[in-house]
Amino acid sequence: MTDNSVHPEMFSLVFPCEQTQIYEHLASLVAYANDRRYEFLDMDVFNEIIRVDPARGQEIYWRELVDRAHFAATVSSVRHFRWINGCLDAANSGNYLVFCASFRGLLESTSDSFDALYRLPMYFAQNRSLITRIFAREDFGKNIMVAPEVEQSLIHFSHARKKVALTKESPAEHRAKRVTEYLQILERGRLPNVMDCYGELCEVAHPAALSLSGYIDVERDKSLTVWRVMSHSDARAIRDFRQRYAPLIEQLMMFALNPVVLLLYVLDTYPLDRYRCPPVSNLCLDGIPEFLKIVKAFDSQRTA
Repeated sequence: MTDNSVHPEMFSLVFPCEQTQIYEHLASLVAYANDRRYEFLDMDVFNEIIRVDPARGQEIYWRELVDRAHFAATVSSVRHFRWINGCLDAANSGNYLVFCASFRGLLESTSDSFDALYRLPMYFAQNRSLITRIFAREDFGKNIMVAPEVEQSLIHFSHARKKVALTKESPAEHRAKRVTEYLQILERGRLPNVMDCYGELCEVAHPAALSLSGYIDVERDKSLTVWRVMSHSDARAIRDFRQRYAPLIEQLMMFALNPVVLLLYVLDTYPLDRYRCPPVSNLCLDGIPEFLKIVKAFDSQRTA
């Protein structure tokens, strides 16, 4: 079994079986993402272009910004899928430590991608008409349209790293936030028990007491405390984890996949073949509240 495989028959080992189709949608996005190319000009070349031909410079700026958004969505689908398959593999083979490490990775992956993406579907929906005109290099006079907050967020997503890999000259966007800052975004989105779950996963993944307790059965015998090693108790430990965090597990796939799908859906409507995304083109997204707001944003531009 590899993390490139799709395992719908194993999905219910960890997640609600009714969400199997979500997992299969994610797998289709991973296949779509494979070998997709994104190209970005060196800044000195770009600066010269925008100096002599502002319309072309605007088109390049927005094409690259939309590319960054598209990249963030596709690569997020790959990362989520790998961590999910890690959870499934560990549950199937009965390895509690690897399961916790993979579930921790999935929580971090979801929070990082959600932080970068959750505002973008509405942003690119509301500005589709204007960005489309820029792609066509229509004359805007001397007006230059930029989106620094979107740009900084997407650069942070793709380039952020820990201090050990940074220099004094590194841009602020390259500095990773603390993990708790990412996770708090999921809490504000009302994903339940995020911090409690993450804290427990860290205790298991690190050489701490919880990394041992899953394999110890404690008994009292008169004046003695007896520790008995249970080296094959992984399945029970995974089952207990699923019960403790059932509400979180039930909602986690929504937080992982919805921003990805919504963003790819919006960009699929842009007038460039490079953003065509067949896995989302015909999806029914009516069950996602944010999708209805996106439809209204499209409708308002048609009537403007």
